[in-house]
Amino acid sequence: MAQDLKVVLVEDDADLREAVFQGLRLAGFPTEAFSSGDEALASISEDMPGVLVSDIRMPGLDGRQLLKRVMAVDPELPVILMTGHGDIAQAVDSLRGGAYDFLPKPFALDRLLESIARALEKRRLVLENRRLRALVEPTDPEPHISLAGESSAVRHMVAMIGPIGATDADVIVQGEAGTFKGEIARLLHAASRRRKRAFVSIDCDALPDHLLETRLFGENAANAQGKGSKRTGLVASARGGTLHLGAVEATSLAVQVRLLRLLEASDAVPAGDAAADVRVIATTSIDLGHAVAAGSFRSDLYFRLASVQLEVPPLRARRGDIPTLFARFLGTAARKYQRATPPMNDAVLARLAKHDWPGNARELQHFAEQLVLGLDTPTPDSKGGLSLQDRVSEFEADVIRAALQSERGDIRATCVRLGLPRKTLYDKLARHGISPGSFRQRR
Repeated sequence: MAQDLKVVLVEDDADLREAVFQGLRLAGFPTEAFSSGDEALASISEDMPGVLVSDIRMPGLDGRQLLKRVMAVDPELPVILMTGHGDIAQAVDSLRGGAYDFLPKPFALDRLLESIARALEKRRLVLENRRLRALVEPTDPEPHISLAGESSAVRHMVAMIGPIGATDADVIVQGEAGTFKGEIARLLHAASRRRKRAFVSIDCDALPDHLLETRLFGENAANAQGKGSKRTGLVASARGGTLHLGAVEATSLAVQVRLLRLLEASDAVPAGDAAADVRVIATTSIDLGHAVAAGSFRSDLYFRLASVQLEVPPLRARRGDIPTLFARFLGTAARKYQRATPPMNDAVLARLAKHDWPGNARELQHFAEQLVLGLDTPTPDSKGGLSLQDRVSEFEADVIRAALQSERGDIRATCVRLGLPRKTLYDKLARHGISPGSFRQRR
């Protein structure tokens, strides 16, 4: 159980309150106990890391009133109600008002502990998702594109970024070209304790070997007057923060030696400086294990970095996200070039649905920009007057129908093809009025 999660207990009966309090503490749940709803309410705030367990029948602010007040503060905070048999009808009604669970008195302590454990796990996930949404959906007008969508692949990425970011371990982010790996590196930095320090990024394949080494580690040089001067490298600039090495496979063996020294040695890089406290996030479009086997990448550096690896899925593995991604790219491009958002006609929709997108999200982004700039002019159709939202919805329904037809109505196979969780697919089927059964009849 995470140490920051707690139980807020409200019970006006002193003996019962003490008994439950001791039982929760012995079970390992940090607990705060209150004798009234008013006292408890003063300790509850939005994003409170815990759950509320309250009696229903109490003087002053009773359990049902407390539930209503708590739901106004944070509607996702789990509330477990304890009730006498005469109040069960009220407790059931409270479930409709947002209560997580209720227990009729007398109850076995194990039953309460089980309910609390489930509620705390739910609360932990809610708080983690909120924290990640703050990263994924910032207030600036350019939200993080790489995690837009509802596919299982994206959900997995979102779930991994928080824990990996918080470890402070060096990381390899691997994915095909165009999957926005650099953006993932920034999200990992934003989720770390280093987020207030520098995030320094360099594309290792953009410079010759000798210039890359100088850019990373600096150099001692003579100025025009012959006096010694020192050019600070990116490693020093990233001290206390994160160094992102894009296309790390392009580094020479000499640079790899110095990177390994940076990661493993406690003394300076370059020599003479203070110890460098730098986290390295390396991104690559290849399997570095193959590069190690080929002798172009040092095995010791690879194993040092590869203790934590994150795979960014290609766009073809998350086709269900294409409508969301394209709409986001289209809106961004329209703002960037100060143009009107163009309608998506059948020619555009057909390309979105049928193209394999080998360039991944970057290729999709370029297509959106070309459409906004009028460099790609598909033939308009009679539906061109529909709003962007309606056309995206229509496209999504067409993609789902095509997947169902290909999989002959098999829901499980369709989920795999679209990269969507089963519940999300069912929600979309209901929204678009699509019946999987009609596709099964086409066997």
